[in-house]
Amino acid sequence: MLGPLSHQQRDQTERRVRAAIDRLLAGQIPPSGVCDVKTLAREAGISRASLYRTWGHLKDEFEKRRAAAWATGQQPDPGEAHIT
Repeated sequence: MLGPLSHQQRDQTERRVRAAIDRLLAGQIPPSGVCDVKTLAREAGISRASLYRTWGHLKDEFEKRRAAAWATGQQPDPGEAHIT
């Protein structure tokens, strides 16, 4: 079992999640993904459970920013834009 994350590990993980948020919301969706929490976790290199449990504030930030983009007519995910 792994122990708690060091400050450096927490900082690195937070930077990876934030970078993945920025990429997804900029429309840089990987071929096998969509602009969602599952893809966010995969792009950040963490489990979805970890995203919910440890990084929930970043998951919430992602969902708020995605909703705000949709509300202003921006669609980060071209596949979803095509469907809607």
